[in-house]
Amino acid sequence: MLRRRIDRKLRRVASNLMYPGRPGMFRARRLELDIDEIPPEAVLVDLRKFVDYEEWHLPGAVLMDPFAISPEKLRRDRIYVFYSYRGELSRRIAEKLRRLGFQAYSLRGGIEDLLKRRRMRPVAF
Repeated sequence: MLRRRIDRKLRRVASNLMYPGRPGMFRARRLELDIDEIPPEAVLVDLRKFVDYEEWHLPGAVLMDPFAISPEKLRRDRIYVFYSYRGELSRRIAEKLRRLGFQAYSLRGGIEDLLKRRRMRPVAF
C-alpha cells in the first residue's frame, strides 16, 4: 500500500516536471506520441544530420532540419512520422506539431532502437 502511494507520487512529480500545470499527463502523452510501426500512408521524416542521412536512411524518408520545420510547410491532411538518433528530438517535434493540430508521431526509441529491434544493419542507398 505504501509502495503504491509512493509510485503514484513519483509519477505525479515526473508529470509535473514534463508538463507543468498538467498533472497526470506524463504517461498518456508519451504513449500516444511514440509508435513502433510506420503507417503506409505516413510521410517519414529523418531529423538526423545530412551526412548520416546520405550514408543510410529508411526507404522513402525525407530529410528535414529540425530547427527549420514550420507548420506553413506541412500539410494538415498528412500523417507525419519523425525519427532521430534516439527519439528524443523527434518526440519533441511531434509533440509541438500535435499541439498545432497535426497528426505527428515519433518512432519509438529512434533509429538506433529500430535497428536493434529488427537486427538490421545500415546499408547505403
